[in-house]
Amino acid sequence: MLNKNVGFLKNRLVFDISNKIVMRSGLILPFTFIILAFFPYIKIFPVKTDLQPNFMAVGVVLIALNPKMILNANRSVMVYGLIAIILAFIPYDPYYYDISGVIRGVGSSMAFVIGVIVWDGIGIATLKRIVTERFALNALVIYAIAGLVQIFVNPDVFTPILSRPYGYAGSEGRGVESLTAEPTYLAIHICLILRLFLQVNANKIHWPILCLAVGIVVFISKSATVISTLIVSIICCCVPVFYHIIAGKNVAKLVSILIVLSLILIVVSVFLGSMQIDYRLFNIVNNFLTNGIDNFTVQDWSVRDRLFHIEASIRLAFTNYLIPNGYGSFEGLLNDYNSILGSDARKDYGVFNARIMSGYGGSLFEFGVIGFIPIILITKNIYRETNLVLRVFWMSFLSLLLIQSVQISNPLVAFLASSRCLLINTDKGVANTSVKLRRS
Repeated sequence: MLNKNVGFLKNRLVFDISNKIVMRSGLILPFTFIILAFFPYIKIFPVKTDLQPNFMAVGVVLIALNPKMILNANRSVMVYGLIAIILAFIPYDPYYYDISGVIRGVGSSMAFVIGVIVWDGIGIATLKRIVTERFALNALVIYAIAGLVQIFVNPDVFTPILSRPYGYAGSEGRGVESLTAEPTYLAIHICLILRLFLQVNANKIHWPILCLAVGIVVFISKSATVISTLIVSIICCCVPVFYHIIAGKNVAKLVSILIVLSLILIVVSVFLGSMQIDYRLFNIVNNFLTNGIDNFTVQDWSVRDRLFHIEASIRLAFTNYLIPNGYGSFEGLLNDYNSILGSDARKDYGVFNARIMSGYGGSLFEFGVIGFIPIILITKNIYRETNLVLRVFWMSFLSLLLIQSVQISNPLVAFLASSRCLLINTDKGVANTSVKLRRS
């Protein structure tokens, strides 16, 4: 009897050990995909794009090994992918047809589609096992250390593993790009990492991660785009708070909050003014106050370029009645921008980049009405946020961010559109929406 029990326990132990090995080996590819999604700008192969296709390659392997991901995929995302392929074979204007733009457009669109399918396939349960507090903190520490090395040692030290041949440190009050393509991309990517971590962990505040993420955005990237967007979003989320206080007729509380906010604003303004820091956002605000809106857009080419791409892509999409403009046609249409919209784009704005520098704008311009699919998916997922203040904050922050120069091919943007990576709190615990890992 004793020998039987010993044999049973021995077999059970061997089974448990082998089962853990199988389960852990089943996490290797999802873990690799998530690592590459957290560091998508690092160059492994000599591909001349900012975002490297490494995560796409691993994503394709994951889908091939688990075809259920396709069967369980969001149908609207599949339609978006199908239209992306069809548009590649339609030259809307043969005279301006840009084959490199077509390849870039198809690659960007399919990166989004593959990303959503894989994030849905991985699911929230597997994400919680991989993206722990330690994992996210280590990722942010790596970005922070890389940025500090660029600031204090050499801004070009990481260019061999990135697509850009130069660094940004010290130019016009700008920050550094760390392990991304430029300072703004760094700030955007850090915010997307923070959103992913908070979404996976049901918005539980982890102060080390939150403080480190804010520190990277404010002091390392110094991105005027992201910081100004953050300020506007904070103001927006104050609206429901003030409404709640006013509705409760708590005048004393409202007055005390306004006094505290005013004091903070005064102290910060005096402190930053006395330090005379060479900071990109301060330079932009000072330029705007000094020269006015007309001269401001003429003198600051970076702001001018970004504003133009947002305006041109969206207005051209609606001018064409939301019929797809296809890939590679944006630069060609800009030559006729004066006759279409009554403004000479190259003279008034000075276009320095033919690639559309607007996530939502690019989607609407290239796909027309189908381009609303990623916008609707992301907005719908944010709206499912149960806390009203957080819902307003993330809705305003991510919407304003994604209408700017955010690449829709970023794998963390695809995460925002994934419906199976939402943490659903129930009385029975967290709903598991992931594709089950195979057991031996």
